[in-house]
Amino acid sequence: MYALVAYTLLAVSLHTVPDSLPGRYTLDPGAGDDPAQVAQRATRDLGRLARGRMRSALEEAMTPSRTLEIRLEGGAYLVVQEAGRSIRVVPGGPEVEQETPRGERAWISGTVEAGSLVLRMRTDKGERLQTLSPNPDGLRVRTRYSLDRLREPVTMEAIYRRDKG
Repeated sequence: MYALVAYTLLAVSLHTVPDSLPGRYTLDPGAGDDPAQVAQRATRDLGRLARGRMRSALEEAMTPSRTLEIRLEGGAYLVVQEAGRSIRVVPGGPEVEQETPRGERAWISGTVEAGSLVLRMRTDKGERLQTLSPNPDGLRVRTRYSLDRLREPVTMEAIYRRDKG
C-alpha cells in the first residue's frame, strides 16, 4: 500500500508544472558559455577536415536563440525561439515527430524534473538533452549534445533574463 502511494506521488511530481517557467526571456550573452569555444574543445581530437566541418556545424547548433518564450497551453509547453521556431511537448507524453529547421526528422519528448523542463530531441545523427531551469532572475538552459561523430557528449549553458512586463 505504501509503495503504491509513493509511486503515485512520484508520478504526480514528475508531471507537476513549474509555475515560474512560463514567460519571455532574453539571452544574457556574457553569462553563459561561448559556443565557439565549446565547439573548438569538442572537436580538437578530430582529423583536420572533419574538425572544420564539425566545428562549424556544432557551433551553429549550439548558438542559443537570443529570445525564448515559454507558454503553457493546456498540459503542453510551447517553447518559441527567435524567428518563430517552436517546440511543443507534453511532459510525460508520447514522443512526437517534428521536422527541424534543416529538414531533418526529429523525435521530441519531455519531462518535468525537480521544477525544470527537460526536452529530449533525437535525430538520426545524435541526441540533444536540454534542461530549462527557472531561477529568480530568469532561466538557465543546459544543453547536452551526443553526436555520433564525437567521442563524448558536449555540454553548454546559456543564461536568460526574464523580460519585465
